[in-house]
Amino acid sequence: MSYPVFLNIKDLPCLVVGGGRVGLRKTLGLVDAGARVRVIEPRPSENLLEMEKNGQVQIKAAEFVPEDLGGMRLVFAATQKAEVNALVAQEAGKLGIWCNIADDPSGSDFFLPALVKRGDLMLAISTGGKSPALARKLRMDLEKIFDAAYLPFLELMGRLREILLAEGHDPEGHRDLFRSLVEGPLLEYIRMEDMETVALLLEPIAGADAMALAVSVIKEHPARKSPEKGECFPEKEGS
Repeated sequence: MSYPVFLNIKDLPCLVVGGGRVGLRKTLGLVDAGARVRVIEPRPSENLLEMEKNGQVQIKAAEFVPEDLGGMRLVFAATQKAEVNALVAQEAGKLGIWCNIADDPSGSDFFLPALVKRGDLMLAISTGGKSPALARKLRMDLEKIFDAAYLPFLELMGRLREILLAEGHDPEGHRDLFRSLVEGPLLEYIRMEDMETVALLLEPIAGADAMALAVSVIKEHPARKSPEKGECFPEKEGS
């Protein structure tokens, strides 16, 4: 039985042992989450070297030794050698560091779900490692449902919440207002880029700034122009 949780690993030291396809994928995920990443890989790839050049990761071009775990908070054992992965997990366990072993969810302290990401909106899917194919299908289905329009939709909801909080937000008093925006036609009008109707729906909260808010989020927001593709981070759902 697993316990689902989203971890805040911003600025936390994390280790990836192995720099192949799986290790690179783990590294990219950690970097994207804002972690301080160190990679142990005797023969680092051009991709990893470029990331180090850009200051995104630190690379140790050598074999893993237990001392590499010093100060780490999260570890991925992602080499192609089962015995090395097992050693990493064993040594991490001695130090109380959570460890994920590639392609071995039963031996891991945690595993990564299939993930659909739309800006700050994240949908995680897990089958407990029983069917990576089903996890992939569900991810692809959800990508179609939760399209790029959810980027400005969520951004608008966040901006409106900030406005109300600044004015002394009353959760009870504004519950119906938020519910009407979330359950009503706002999302569809965002898809249509109908600025006038979107602004009209935002007016009860944003007032005279409703149109400027709609345009800044729907037309000009960077995430709207290049929405993130959903991604199943591990090659297999349980890894």
